[in-house]
Amino acid sequence: MAPRLELVAQDNVRAACALQLEDGQDRFVASVAHSLAETCGQSRITVLWVEHPEGPEQFYLRSGFIPTGQKFHGQIVGERFV
Repeated sequence: MAPRLELVAQDNVRAACALQLEDGQDRFVASVAHSLAETCGQSRITVLWVEHPEGPEQFYLRSGFIPTGQKFHGQIVGERFV
């Protein structure tokens, strides 16, 4: 069973990064990413995704990420402020 992380702290950052998630865990992923960014002293989270009908774009948009209008290696850049 994978570890359950309600909050990412310095002592469990590696475990958070190693998690393998299943479908339907959108809120969990968003909360872990937010907590990880705060723990690392960051004010925003940046993600990349490829435009594709079955891609992760809707997941990121539901999680509060906004496209920046930039592309990196053909992928859309999205960000969410913590």
